[in-house]
Amino acid sequence: MESYHCLSILIIVISLFIYSNEELLSSSISLKHNSSNQRQIIAKTKIKMDMRRIRYTLEPLRSLFNSRHVYQKHYNILKTLWTCCPDQRIYMFDMGDIHQTVTGRANCHDFIRDNQHRLTSKCKDNLKLFDPTRDAAICDGRLLRNMANNDAFVVELSNYTEKYCTGGLYPMIIYFNISQIIQCEQDIRQRLRNNPQTYYIYDALSSNLLDIYVHNINNYRDCGDPHYWDKEEDDDEKEGTSLPKFEYGK
Repeated sequence: MESYHCLSILIIVISLFIYSNEELLSSSISLKHNSSNQRQIIAKTKIKMDMRRIRYTLEPLRSLFNSRHVYQKHYNILKTLWTCCPDQRIYMFDMGDIHQTVTGRANCHDFIRDNQHRLTSKCKDNLKLFDPTRDAAICDGRLLRNMANNDAFVVELSNYTEKYCTGGLYPMIIYFNISQIIQCEQDIRQRLRNNPQTYYIYDALSSNLLDIYVHNINNYRDCGDPHYWDKEEDDDEKEGTSLPKFEYGK
């Protein structure tokens, strides 16, 4: 009889121990789940606030941007070069080496002229807007001014845009379309939301580029002005190092 009672007590103790462990495990899983949900909520909130800031920065510029037809023309030029000459992209969009850029675009011109049968339908559509074998290139009214001085960071940005943004476009093209900037920012931030450190590095890069972008739009120069380049030199002397500088990774 005593043996039976001892066995019963032992079974009860074991049952309580198992139940207690299950409760602790369940509680631990619940805490981890809540912590994960909390991080996701924080990440979503951060993205929402950052995108609100970007839209607030860019939306007032939309009408100003659209009023300058030179930007649309330059956008058409870049789209044509991008779609028609994929083999020359790395050269045509390298703002850090002007000689290489000019050479790449000359090779693209020759390719379009000599290989009509090999052109894609997208290329042919864009050639209706700008044909480098027929239309003269134009300046961009300083929109991309100073980015050549920060070419390494524009190239770094392309690692994000080509991987995460629709069409994998180079930043130089995206920055001629405010809607594309906003959509691309959204796409990149969504993909980086689970890695706070990487997100922060990208956010610093993006913020610096947007500062320069806004500055350039507000300091537009009429490409038809005979003193255009004189004003460029004067502005360089006045501004010195006043423009935002990239501080990658800080």
